[in-house]
Amino acid sequence: MSTKTRRSNGQGHTYKIGNSWKTVITTQGRTVTATAKSQQESKRRAKRGLATYQSPIMESN
Repeated sequence: MSTKTRRSNGQGHTYKIGNSWKTVITTQGRTVTATAKSQQESKRRAKRGLATYQSPIMESN
């Protein structure tokens, strides 16, 4: 039996791994991952990382 559960969050996927949550967001060929103790914090960190990637792309256009 696997302890890994995949749940779509509308923007990537969130996995339950042991006592932690891992969120993976892929956009424009780039992958951002984040791990945290809570599902909500994992999503928040991944979205913050995604914003970091998107900022330079937006400014160069």
